[in-house]
Amino acid sequence: MQQNRSNPPNMQHMHLLTNGAIARMLDNDTAFQPTLQVLDVKKIVTGQSGLRFRLVLSDGLFYLQGMLASQCTDLVNASDLRKFSVIRLKEFVCNNINGKKICVVIQCEVVSQLGGGIGAPANALQTNPAQMQASMSSSAQQPPQQQQQPPAAAHAQQHGAAQGRMNPMAQNQNRPAPPSNQQAFHQRNAAPNYFSQAQPHGQGMGSEDSIQPVSSLNPYQNSWKIKVRCTQKENFKYYHNQKGEGKLFGLDFLDKDGTEIRAVAFNEAAEKFFPIFEKNGVYLISKGQVRLARKGFSHVKNDYSITLNMDAQVIPVHHDNNEIETQKYKFVQIADIQRVEPKSFVDVIGVVMDVGPITTILSSKTQKELKRRNLKIADQTAKIDITLWSADAESFDEEKLNQRENTILAFKGCKVSEFGGRSLSASGFIDFHPDRPETRQLLAWLSSNGGNIQNAQLTELTTGARTVSQNAQRLTFGEAKDMDLGMKANRKDAAFFTVVASITTVAQSTDRKPWYEANPDQNSDAKNAKVTPAGDGKWLCEKNGKTYNSYLPRYILRFCATDFTGNIWLTAFNENAEKILGKTAVEAENLLNTDSNAYEEIFKAVQFKKFVFTCKAYSDVWEDSQRV
Repeated sequence: MQQNRSNPPNMQHMHLLTNGAIARMLDNDTAFQPTLQVLDVKKIVTGQSGLRFRLVLSDGLFYLQGMLASQCTDLVNASDLRKFSVIRLKEFVCNNINGKKICVVIQCEVVSQLGGGIGAPANALQTNPAQMQASMSSSAQQPPQQQQQPPAAAHAQQHGAAQGRMNPMAQNQNRPAPPSNQQAFHQRNAAPNYFSQAQPHGQGMGSEDSIQPVSSLNPYQNSWKIKVRCTQKENFKYYHNQKGEGKLFGLDFLDKDGTEIRAVAFNEAAEKFFPIFEKNGVYLISKGQVRLARKGFSHVKNDYSITLNMDAQVIPVHHDNNEIETQKYKFVQIADIQRVEPKSFVDVIGVVMDVGPITTILSSKTQKELKRRNLKIADQTAKIDITLWSADAESFDEEKLNQRENTILAFKGCKVSEFGGRSLSASGFIDFHPDRPETRQLLAWLSSNGGNIQNAQLTELTTGARTVSQNAQRLTFGEAKDMDLGMKANRKDAAFFTVVASITTVAQSTDRKPWYEANPDQNSDAKNAKVTPAGDGKWLCEKNGKTYNSYLPRYILRFCATDFTGNIWLTAFNENAEKILGKTAVEAENLLNTDSNAYEEIFKAVQFKKFVFTCKAYSDVWEDSQRV
């Protein structure tokens, strides 16, 4: 980067560039948008990223190598960004790559085009901090007329800087020495010393210095630190794929600026960090991996997510000064949900109108039992059904509903469904009677309706039946088939009806038992989940990864029911199967092992016996054919 003496440096455009920008960037200051000149553009090809462009960036005094992010390459391809362009970095980060600082330009805009370089910049990585500081101070205090000095003088000054002789008084060798107090003045008014020992690069993780906002995180950073509140902590989830088995758990974080981000930890890292995090706790986090978020899998609105690997550092902050709020909501009025795209996520708040019982369904994806509970809530605009799943359904505290005449619930990140018109699936965060303006507005609205939510005339968004209704219409099997009940394209759309029919056949044999082996721990979050033989008489739960000495048999009873118009195969789960057979699955298994005749008699006793069945009809696909 040496300048030809016959072509003196251009100093009149120095005002276009941000003074001291390179020094600030080297000290990982990304809280500004510097204007720099591109001294060179070079095309390179990398094995992982393909075509990229390497830059040389200058602030007129120093230069630094940079790399253009892939989303900015169109600027080069269109010749908007080229050699000697002046650009403004809107987003960037400086990384250590092979021991060398490289500026990764994430977003930028072209300000102007020049025909030559500005100044005679020196290599910033070969200049010591004292020399760099002196040059910055000299440039910052130089009067405008000196900035436009004759080219020869300017060249002499900048050439001296390039050779490392960055004495701020070297601008004029014949100039008398400044008074003794002038140096102190220069030190007091110089540009900030970004290489000061008071702010070393390797600060302790427990320090709250150098905390950056979550909004500034991006995949190009390899050194960052954030302070966040854990607003949601999920239980372990277990998975199986081509690489084998594993487990993970997820977290939602919130910083003081109100920016949310999703985090996840896998396998060994999950074991390491799960006991550290607690919901509503505040933490300092660094060294995790920032990557693109998987949209559609989380309600958190952030382009990026964090993977907490084994190298990540997490330190609890015990002196919580409440600078970070406990939860961030962006409530949507219930009536507006009908205009929200299905599978989107919304926050909603409303008055509880109805709480349904816990019911069991069979997952169409995993063929495992799932617990669910349906609630109905309302606000000033409409009412809607919300489904709680698994642990949320079982742990829902109905006692809290009895403490108030009208209980208000806030739900974070509900997933919008087309099931039954419009309905919601809760994500797990439920806040009883939150201290928020929306709560007080709902209470005032209730008061205007005499304190009774049932008095309000509201639109029902969930128009289809969502639970087994006691008022389901009485039909014959023939009528149900003629009405195409359950034949809707969306297999989650279900129809309910009651029928009087007799059981003619039960699908069972000694090789095909009408039950499955379930988790025996009824206090576990994975209760009723399927377990499989693990050897040595042990049983492995697929949901929580734990091994048990025994299992609990639970019915999945398939039988053919017939009325005078035809027959249909039905499935009854554990509680309903017990009502039909008159014995528990445990009792049936004991008979199978001790008295085969008595075992067979269980099923013969219900054949041709008449029942009133309440049926839920829906369609799915089995071996490429649609069935109901």
